Amino acid sequence: MLSERFFRILKANVNDLMDRIDTVNFSKIGQDFDKFLDSIFPDPDERRQFEQKYSSQKQKEQDEWNKKYNYYQQKSQNSYQDYFKNQYQSFYNNFSAGYDYKYYDALEIKPGASFDEIKAGYKKVMKKYHPDKYHSDPEKYKYAQQISQKINEAYTYFKKKHGKS
Repeated sequence: MLSERFFRILKANVNDLMDRIDTVNFSKIGQDFDKFLDSIFPDPDERRQFEQKYSSQKQKEQDEWNKKYNYYQQKSQNSYQDYFKNQYQSFYNNFSAGYDYKYYDALEIKPGASFDEIKAGYKKVMKKYHPDKYHSDPEKYKYAQQISQKINEAYTYFKKKHGKS
């Protein structure tokens, strides 16, 4: 009940205020301000000097603000660009390194091996897991096919990486 009453009073006051704003003649405010300046500066030269000083001071402040804004805008943009570039680079390095390690594991060789070692590792694990070895057991045959696909994928990756394809 009290809140409803308070709301009605507030609404009435806001409506009153809106009616007052509608009746304000903004051009008259500008004229009144001109009259005010005329009363302070009866001499037109003094008023012109004041207006020039005020406008030049206002322009200096605006220029100073623009200069600071542009400086910080450029600084923040560069730092964001550097940040995202570094983040992306580290993500890319970690992403490709993850693939490398996955492929090194598939070929059962140590990371950083030369292409000759990769080739030897490929031959060794293909002999070990070749599907033809397990044609009598369908479950092992299927598993060997999956492993040999991963081994072939790893070997193809290293062939492309080392430019041997």
